[in-house]
Order: sequence, then structure tokens, then C-alpha cells
Amino acid sequence: MTNRFVSRRRSLSLVARAVGAAAAATAFSALAQDPASGIGPAYGTPSPDRERIGAGPPRVALLVPPASGAYGRAAQALIDGVRAAHARDGAGFSIEVIETEESGESLRVLCETLAGREFGLAIGPLTRNAVTALAATGPLPLPVLALNQTDGVPPPPNMATFGLGIENEAAQVASYAYRDASAVQTGRRPRAAIVHDGTPVSQRSVTAFIERWYQSGGEYYEAVQTTSTSAAEIRDLLRGVDADVYFAALPRAAAAALRAIAGNRVTVYGTSLLNSGALPEAGERNSRMPIIRSPELDGVRIAAMPWQVQPDHPAVMVYPRPAELNVELQKLYALGIDALRLGLVLLAGETRADLDGVTGLLRLDLTRDARVDRLPLLAEYRDGVLGVAAPR
Repeated sequence: MTNRFVSRRRSLSLVARAVGAAAAATAFSALAQDPASGIGPAYGTPSPDRERIGAGPPRVALLVPPASGAYGRAAQALIDGVRAAHARDGAGFSIEVIETEESGESLRVLCETLAGREFGLAIGPLTRNAVTALAATGPLPLPVLALNQTDGVPPPPNMATFGLGIENEAAQVASYAYRDASAVQTGRRPRAAIVHDGTPVSQRSVTAFIERWYQSGGEYYEAVQTTSTSAAEIRDLLRGVDADVYFAALPRAAAAALRAIAGNRVTVYGTSLLNSGALPEAGERNSRMPIIRSPELDGVRIAAMPWQVQPDHPAVMVYPRPAELNVELQKLYALGIDALRLGLVLLAGETRADLDGVTGLLRLDLTRDARVDRLPLLAEYRDGVLGVAAPR
């Protein structure tokens, strides 16, 4: 196999083509439990019988997928995170938890009902499909902090978006990787090799990585697709590649094989999907859970949130940590904490804020963009455990 190096001239057209392919890809989540079942019309109707968080008049609605559906566990982790933040920061009002479907019309009716009940804010929906469907209905009757990004539809007036999108992580990883490579490679532009497994989520992360890497000034080889976990087979696919950086949009076993190929010459980067759960103090927090180590990933650098790799972070220390949640559900719990913290800013009528969040550094500036910028940490596996990466 001959690996094609992408010149600066060809790069823009390839990025545009990749963007189109990724946009057409089906939304993916590692948090789904089962194929989604039908959701009846009972969902999405606010009621005094709905679960409440806290005491006082209801001012915020938390819109979550149904507990019986594909994202039930994700929804519960999100609720628990919002509850933890409310217990510390939300005195004086309560939050009404409302299960919703993904129909734009139903979500629109729900928002109108909430506005009529004088709610000040809705947090959610959680899934990309639901956020897109709601955004497509036009200007909203009350402020909404959506917990995912829209797909092909701009956020309407009264909607801000905040989430853990893989595209944002891949773009930030590209910035970190370019910074690291530039500090070492001074004779030419830094070069990246990209390996992915062809899934929709990997395509979206590859597109975001390439866009940011190109904008930063880097060069790259055309992405290589494989489902192999064999170091020999992956080495064969990368024959002739002279890269400073490998970006792995791969399962952890394949990323470990790529790491073995890279040795100490090339650094492997990836998103938080390469987080194996080998986290600081993970075994000490709950003696019933085994201590996880991933030495096969030593040296790999990935996007991570303070919640998972900085237990002594000031914002992290003040909230309870449910040790029984797995790596992906811990992310949703942390998302719930920061979602309510951002919600308090919106409730106060503010349009700008900088927060040192448990999911990363957060910047809200609705005068510029409906999206909340989230800057994750760069973490690195050392002795089998993820920790904050030192700059190079």
C-alpha cells in the first residue's frame, strides 16, 4: 500500500469532502444501552408528579431521555450530576425532571408549556437528534441550554449549546499535538498520520482533527482505515509514512497496537474514547472496584476532563463522586454539574462567563456564538494511569 501525502494545495478539497462524509454519518453514542424503542405521547408533559430536584418554586426544567429507553443510564447519570450541583449551588429554586422524545414538534410544545408556567430555563435535550429537531422549530419561547450540538441546523435565538462532542475533543487534541510537534520538529511543517476504524464517530473525529491540524499549519497523510488490532498489519498499512504525530480514532486495543509501532519516536494522540478507566485513585475510592492499569497505552496522549484526571482540582473536590459509575457515565455526571453551573449564569441574564469547570475550561459568549467553548485537558498514560500531560 502506498500512503498518499496531502499537499497544502490538495488539503482544502479533501477536508471539504471529509466534512460532507462526516455530516452524513449517523449520530453515535457509546452510552446507548439497547436499540431505542418507541416513546409514547405521555413523555414531555410537565406535571406536579414529575421528579423534583431541590425545594422551592420550579425555575428550571431538565429534559432527559426516558429511563426505559436506550439512554436511560446516561440520563440518570446526568440527573445525578445536576442534583449534586444543585445541592451546592442551587438554593432557592427546584428543578423539574421531564422525560422527552426526539420529536421537534413535541419538544416545541413542551418549551411553550414551560414558558407559560414561568420557567426561566430548560436544560437539554441530551441527544444530537433531539437538539437538532428542536433547533429546527425556530426561535424558542424560553432560554434553552442544549446538551449536544445541532447537526446541519444553526442554533435558533434563545438556544445555547454545551456538550461533550467528539468533534470538539478531536480539534483540541489537534491543537495540542501541533504545539507538541512544533516544539520538536523545526526543519519542516509537522506531519500527522491518521488511523481510524470507519465508524461514524471516528469519521467525525478525523474530520475535526484534520481541519484544526491544517488550520494550525500542519501537513498530513490521507487517513488510513482499519479494523485490525494487529501491530504487524497496522505497520504494513503505514509503510512509508514519516509522521511526527499519529492520531488514533480507534478502539483501545488497536490504539495500543499503534502505540507499539510508534515506539518512542512518534507520539499517539486520541480523544477521551481512549480512556480505559485507569484513573488516579480509582481503586482507592471504592475497594470493591479493581484497580485498572493500562501500561500498553503508556505515552498515548488524549483529551480528558478535570473530573477524571485531576481529583485535587478545586472545582472537582467540592462535589460528591459516585465511584460505581463507569468511565462514560462519569462524563455524563460531570456534564450535569457544569450544565447547572452554566444554567445559573443564564438564569441571571448573563451572556458572558468563564468557568473553571469539572469538564474543562468553559467560555460562554452569546454575543459571539451560541456554543459554549470547552477546553479539555491533555492527559497522558504514565505507568498505566492517566494523568495531566506536561507540555513539551
